[in-house]
Amino acid sequence: MVQFNTYYLLTIIVISCGSIPKGYDEGGFSASTGLASFKEDFGLVSSLWKGNESGLADRKANISSFGVLGAAFGSIIALAVNDRLGRLRAWQLFIAVWMTGCLMQVFSSGILGFMLFARIWGGLGAGGLTVVAPLYLSEIAPARSRGMVVSIYMVVLLSFLTIGFFINYAANATLAATRLQYRLVIAVPLIPVGIAFIASFFLDDTPRWLASRDRGDEALAVLAKLRHADPSDQALAHEYDEIHEQIRTRQQILADSSTWAIIKDIATIPTYRTRFLLGAVMQTVAQWSGGNGITYYIPEIFRYAGVVGDNTSLITSGAYGAVKLVFTMVFTWGLVDVFGRRRCFITGLFLQCITHVYMAIYMAIWIDGTNKSASDAAIASVFVYAVGWSIGLCTVQYLYGTEIYPTRIRSVCYASNMALHWFFQFAVVRVTPNMFVSLDVWGAYVFWAVVCGVGLVVLGLWAPETKGIPMERMEELFSGRWWMGWRASVDLDSSETKPFGRGDSSGKESKEAPFAHDRKTDGNVFTNACSSSSLPSANFVSLLLPNYKSLNASSWRCVCLTVSVTTKANMEKRQLAEAQPRPAPPPPSRKPGLRQRLMFAGVLLAVGLLNIHLTRKHRLDQDHRGELVPNPIPVQESPFGRFPLPKDPFKLIPCTNVTVPPELDDAHPEETWLKTFDPDPSNWSWGNKTVSVDGNDSDPFSGRGIYLCGYLEVPLDYTNKSDDRIVRLAIIKYQVSGLARVGEPDNGTRNPPPGGRSERTLVIEPGGPGGSGTSYGWRVAEQYTERFSDGKFDVLGWDPRGVNITRPSISCFPYDADRDRWSILTGQYIEVSADPKRQLQIADAMNDATFKACWEVHGDLGRFMGTSIVARDLEEIRKALDEGELTGYLVSYGTGIGQTYANMFPDSVGRVILDGTEYVRDHRELGGFGWTALDNGTHAWYDGFLGECINAGPDHCALAKLKSSSGEPLVLKDLDKRMMSLLTSLIDRPAIGYTEESGPSLVTYSVLVAAIYSALYNAQSWPALAQMLYELDQGNSTLAAAYLEERAWQYDPTLPATPNKRPASDELAFIVICADAYDAPLPPDGLVWWESLWANMSSQSWVAGNSRFFDVFPCQQVHKYWPEPVDVYRGDLNHTLKNPILLIAETYDPATPLRNGRRLLNEMGRNARLIAHHGYGHSSRDTSDCTEGIAKRYILEGTLPDEAETACYANEKPYLYGAKDKSVKTTADEGWDPVAAWREHQREIAHMRF
Repeated sequence: MVQFNTYYLLTIIVISCGSIPKGYDEGGFSASTGLASFKEDFGLVSSLWKGNESGLADRKANISSFGVLGAAFGSIIALAVNDRLGRLRAWQLFIAVWMTGCLMQVFSSGILGFMLFARIWGGLGAGGLTVVAPLYLSEIAPARSRGMVVSIYMVVLLSFLTIGFFINYAANATLAATRLQYRLVIAVPLIPVGIAFIASFFLDDTPRWLASRDRGDEALAVLAKLRHADPSDQALAHEYDEIHEQIRTRQQILADSSTWAIIKDIATIPTYRTRFLLGAVMQTVAQWSGGNGITYYIPEIFRYAGVVGDNTSLITSGAYGAVKLVFTMVFTWGLVDVFGRRRCFITGLFLQCITHVYMAIYMAIWIDGTNKSASDAAIASVFVYAVGWSIGLCTVQYLYGTEIYPTRIRSVCYASNMALHWFFQFAVVRVTPNMFVSLDVWGAYVFWAVVCGVGLVVLGLWAPETKGIPMERMEELFSGRWWMGWRASVDLDSSETKPFGRGDSSGKESKEAPFAHDRKTDGNVFTNACSSSSLPSANFVSLLLPNYKSLNASSWRCVCLTVSVTTKANMEKRQLAEAQPRPAPPPPSRKPGLRQRLMFAGVLLAVGLLNIHLTRKHRLDQDHRGELVPNPIPVQESPFGRFPLPKDPFKLIPCTNVTVPPELDDAHPEETWLKTFDPDPSNWSWGNKTVSVDGNDSDPFSGRGIYLCGYLEVPLDYTNKSDDRIVRLAIIKYQVSGLARVGEPDNGTRNPPPGGRSERTLVIEPGGPGGSGTSYGWRVAEQYTERFSDGKFDVLGWDPRGVNITRPSISCFPYDADRDRWSILTGQYIEVSADPKRQLQIADAMNDATFKACWEVHGDLGRFMGTSIVARDLEEIRKALDEGELTGYLVSYGTGIGQTYANMFPDSVGRVILDGTEYVRDHRELGGFGWTALDNGTHAWYDGFLGECINAGPDHCALAKLKSSSGEPLVLKDLDKRMMSLLTSLIDRPAIGYTEESGPSLVTYSVLVAAIYSALYNAQSWPALAQMLYELDQGNSTLAAAYLEERAWQYDPTLPATPNKRPASDELAFIVICADAYDAPLPPDGLVWWESLWANMSSQSWVAGNSRFFDVFPCQQVHKYWPEPVDVYRGDLNHTLKNPILLIAETYDPATPLRNGRRLLNEMGRNARLIAHHGYGHSSRDTSDCTEGIAKRYILEGTLPDEAETACYANEKPYLYGAKDKSVKTTADEGWDPVAAWREHQREIAHMRF
């Protein structure tokens, strides 16, 4: 019946727990440094290190690597205490040291210096255990299963490395981001190690150490317990004799040999030196090929590879540890003794090298995660790397160190190897984050690939195959040239062995005898007493049953034969030895003991001084930087992962009503930005559920696009690199794919997959100058992705510099009420001015005062606000999108940005639509922004607003109800006269009105004409305007007062009159318009020229002339404060573009006449195509299937008509929009609200200039 040896199994398990500190440190602790709670407590939040990324990398590396530094010293200390205290007491000592260090780490509470000291102190224990625990296991295991027993140490290590990742995952997913979170994670290994520490007091020291201390009876008793045998058992007696003989031989070899003498031998004897250097090179390659660098930072590497979400990254990291564990078990319990050491490490290095090469390529090209296939391959390559590392140098580095050294130098070389191992591991862990910063991630992988390649060559030539070679015959493998090691072999059929102790091929006498089990004794050769087939195999049963009763019959015969041959001689020797007093072990030298004590004291002193230094440095850091985390960032995990994503240049987070870019004077902008992230998806701005994106009906967010807010930092001055000021461009992006829940699989049915980027991003700009692209994106993004791409492309809008929530924003009035009062005085139209010259003088002085205020508030910022520099910002946006060419829909003034951009960056032009086309050459003239835009204003009023009203009839247009004195409906000519008479009457006496919001109101000529001009931009507003004019004609000013209040006032009297930092487009627009014409000379006669221009413009277009004049008149004063912008494009508009652009110009556009589009087309030639859009309003608002079809094919497929110009016509007429299918309420429908219609119009054209 099989009986398990419980004591032996308990001993193996308890002592193997000595690997938990190292394994959990590499898995559990290294991952815990990525927990939000840990980063907040120890100042690892990236926003605290803006502009000092290397400083953040240093701190992160110090925390991780100082434990390894302590371990390096711990391995040296182990050499001093291992033999003095014994294996068990040394093991207990280092366990106690590590546990106290771990407890200090748990309660370090954000004190960086204390944490670093605790890491070093705990490392001393972990490092010592890496020496003591394997040695203990090797000394208690029988020869047939020694390799398997010792390998359990590595299995436990990798098991806890893997468990550490999953514990971090559980903590990250279930615990709040407080100190308790990371404290629990760090404290977890204290439980199994503490249990093992208590259990160790029920164990005994190893028989070999006890025998070396002349405690033979104890040694024999412990060996009997380990083998589950009776002390009188003959086989047990034989094993004890072997142990005793080995110890005696070792004492003879090392007699009168100091450590320095052994070191001298290593340096002078060629075979010793060759083996020592081989061990050192193997440790070097093992550490610098990326092994521990990747293990310590594996969660971060998985995020780089495209694993989204910290939880998913931790799960994947756990799987990485599991792969290492499985293949290490396969290696240690199978491959290494089947295929040999060389094949294993060469195969492993090759797998490491090719995966490093691929990862370098991936990190250089696809690190943003846009290529899903490449990302999947990168994740897979990390696991392939784990396989290569596990079957190669992960274990071979230790195995070679125990095999190739002779007894004389084994102890010194083994300790040196472990010290080198730990020091290199410290260096690798310490520098890896800095490599990611200085070399970039791809550069780090190139470095690791080069090391693997060099290792393949050097170790492939140098390292011989040691599989199956007796340790006493290793000398024969190193007797030739080092580079011929790959050809070295030993003839195992020969019974002769070369002496290999101190001697080499030169014939020096060896002090080393063969091992006892291969020794000739009384003419009987022990190794030939049994055939190899009769020896018991090393399997799990023999591992758990290391007693002699478990041997089979043939094995018993072998043992009995061996014992019968040697029993008589051995018994005689034992009797002789017992009859005489045993020689005492050589007395320890006082000098080595003193050196050891001094070394130990020196290490402790160095650790103490280092702690004092680090604590002082931490305090200085706090004094310099303030509190590291005065208000911990409430970073939380959402069901869709964390935001922003790593290395996202836009720092996009789901939009809420508080996502506003940080101010430029914010010392911690990223921290401020992260605070605006709300982890609750119900508070995010989601799009409507779309038909084209299939979703899960049970998930309210599935199948819905998402609005993401962010910002992009660009230089304030592209022409002066020494000016480090920045602009923080506000960004909004509508992502059509929505977001992917953490752990949600991609079923491959959606393109792009949830959370993925679209093939192209449609960049939109509404016009102005001063139009807000973020506000525009809020309104039209969903509509535009359907309109131009059938819902396939993301849409991005941005606030140009100075606009809305981009930083800096241009606002020169502290109160909106002041701006409103100012605009009344400066905006009086020439028709109502009793003295136009006097009016201009007042307006000119007020403009001067306005720009003086701007200078006082903003300094030289006006120099950086022209169209050309905005075009450079647009190029930076394209680069940040990481798209090879720009895809855009730019409207009105945006077409000026587009024309400038196309000719400044012709190789970046992709599929760009310019709708409502300006001709930027006009803007280079003084006042050109105004006087070149007057073609269509009066035509749009007469033919469009009035003419289409009569065509629609009184059911759809209120003005069509007006009748002549004879009772006949008014014809177009008479209706025009009637309206002009109404407007003129307001010049002499404004109409009075009343609103609930503001009380008394006046309807003036200037404000009403401005409202009419705005309505001409949008024919959808005409029914509401017609209703208001009809009622005003009938003597009812209620609607007029309500409309004009919406149009005229920025100040809301229902809100407190607090200082306002929100930007207004007026000041910014004037600065941009004038910057684009900076080199046009001012008129020598000053205001005389301007008065003449005002009169000419207003006479040419009564509806547009005044408004356009006041857009350009401020240029008389702007140049006084900012005479020359830093960057203005003055080149031609006919550069050869990568792709032709599409122009859309409208026949009745009140701001950008068709003439503009045709002049631009004539200059651009085949670089453009033009749609002559026959309709009303500004840009192609008047929907045309023809226009929409051409635009969509262009954006989706890149195809354009062959003809230079294509005519398209609007689908419907004004006043009748939606009348046929009842899709839109009209004046004929019950419940139609003209005020609501007018307010919708005001919101739609808020970014326009009138």
